[in-house]
Amino acid sequence: MRRDFGGALGLLSIIPVPRAWWVEADWQAGRALIWFPAVGWIIGALVYGLWWLSSRLFPPLVVAALTLIVWVWLTGGLHLDGLIDRCDGLLATVSAERRLEIMKDPRAGSFGVIGVVLVLFAKFAALISLRDPVSLLIIPPIARTLMLLPMMLFPSARSGGMGNAYRQGTNRVWLAVLWLVPVIFIEWRTLIWIITGGVFAVLFSRWAARRLGGGLTGDIYGATCELLETLCLIAATV
Repeated sequence: MRRDFGGALGLLSIIPVPRAWWVEADWQAGRALIWFPAVGWIIGALVYGLWWLSSRLFPPLVVAALTLIVWVWLTGGLHLDGLIDRCDGLLATVSAERRLEIMKDPRAGSFGVIGVVLVLFAKFAALISLRDPVSLLIIPPIARTLMLLPMMLFPSARSGGMGNAYRQGTNRVWLAVLWLVPVIFIEWRTLIWIITGGVFAVLFSRWAARRLGGGLTGDIYGATCELLETLCLIAATV
């Protein structure tokens, strides 16, 4: 259990994790899948705590900027990187094979830059207009739970890669979903977010799979997480 949690925390955040917790020869990345939502709760608690503290010291624009900066920093930009690669690959008018090659390229193209700027701008605008700050606590675990749906429903576009390694644990997705139970108790109206977000994750992934020849990559999982967070933040302004 310790190794599985350490693997999830080490992948999804910059929070220091002792290497002895998860870097071992017999450890399988897919076993960490169940702890993805738990890492979301940790990120959410830190982001909400920062918002609560900074809102007592600074005006709303500064609070929104600080919250977004720390949010991105805590994740190491992992999912934003996936979003950039996803935009570059999926929006290109080329073959599926070429799209996969583009998504492996570490350089950011014009589609990727435009995509990440628009998503960050939408998040920033939503943070300024946030009606219920408690949303910051529950949005990260919602996004990191629903991003598991594409892993479970669609095959991998590549035989190797980090995304495929973690996808091997999709038989544990139903256990990971249990982490959403506290969300409903904290704010029952977020049940609508969960249902709507789940539908969006499946439809978006289905479209991406068609563009990639029938499968998905780790970049698509990361992009799904970023888009889900953005949609939930916008919903929290209503």
